[in-house]
Amino acid sequence: MSFTTNIDETLKDIAESITLNDSRIQKFKSSYNAVLDLLKKDEEFFAKYEKLINIFPQGSARLGTTIKPENDDFDLDLVIHIDLPYQNFSFQDIYKHLWRVLSTDGTYSSMVTPKKRCIRIDYKSDNYHMDILPALSFDQSNKNRLAVPDRKEHKWTVSNPEDFAEWFKNKATFFALREDFSKSLDISEFTKSNDNPLKSAIKILKMYRNQYYVGEKEELKIPSIIITTLAAHSYNNGTSISTILKDFIAYCKKGKQDGSIYHFCNPIEKNEIYSERWEDNSEIYHAFTGFLDNLEKQLNQLVQEKDDTLRESIIKSMVSVENYDSGFRYFSENQKRLRKANNDFDSLKVLSEPKTPFHKPYLG
Repeated sequence: MSFTTNIDETLKDIAESITLNDSRIQKFKSSYNAVLDLLKKDEEFFAKYEKLINIFPQGSARLGTTIKPENDDFDLDLVIHIDLPYQNFSFQDIYKHLWRVLSTDGTYSSMVTPKKRCIRIDYKSDNYHMDILPALSFDQSNKNRLAVPDRKEHKWTVSNPEDFAEWFKNKATFFALREDFSKSLDISEFTKSNDNPLKSAIKILKMYRNQYYVGEKEELKIPSIIITTLAAHSYNNGTSISTILKDFIAYCKKGKQDGSIYHFCNPIEKNEIYSERWEDNSEIYHAFTGFLDNLEKQLNQLVQEKDDTLRESIIKSMVSVENYDSGFRYFSENQKRLRKANNDFDSLKVLSEPKTPFHKPYLG
């Protein structure tokens, strides 16, 4: 069987082949634990609240939709949540303390970059970065509602990655990864590859996004959270990845039929507006509609094409040659395992079959 004979299986193999290997997992764990140890030693601020601090991953690492970005690093998004009322602090306080600890340390001073809401640590030699988001409690009746500092808007903003993850859990398989501040984060679950169709489809969408938004379009690229949320909204519990992609396109196009900007938020946190980026810049939204049209065109070509070679060409243009090759290797390895299993089964079958009785020849 050719790699591209079954389109859905091809896309599934490509998606499942893009996982974090053991080496990458160990580097993440080592980096996380080193930062954790540094914060625990900070007597000026963090050590005082050790028992009130939780650290947990958010984003694609949390949801199991991580891909390898084109010409970029892997990323790990972490939240440092201190269970204290945000009203007791200015929006800059917790950010400044995290920046102080990292930027004055001999190891991290040349690795950190301030972002709008987080602080990024670049591990350039290992090709990945870690974004750390500091947060306080926004609502004492729901500890999952977080107040995060927005340096651009100069205010606290609400975020709720925990309840979003729970919402996503009802749509797709996910692995909860949360530990107390005093413990080491166990991220071994990242190695699991039993993706469900929705997660595989989201990976394909993110790969396609990276292929589409190149050159001048790069600055208009839609964030992963928008793809993930809209894909989950449009998911109808199907198993066909190509159908999930079609449902995604139809859902998004339905939302913009009247020509207005599509407004949507975190499905369980109405104050966390996911579409704010393109509401502030209509060019981003119009680029997204072009992204949908182009995806629909290529997907229709792929489904209608009968020639395996041409299918291969279309898929490569959608997900990149590198990701296609990764999927092909994954497919080939699975085929080898399947053949070996079949051979082993045939061997056992032969050994278990009753032998034909041996009769001495009649000598008369």
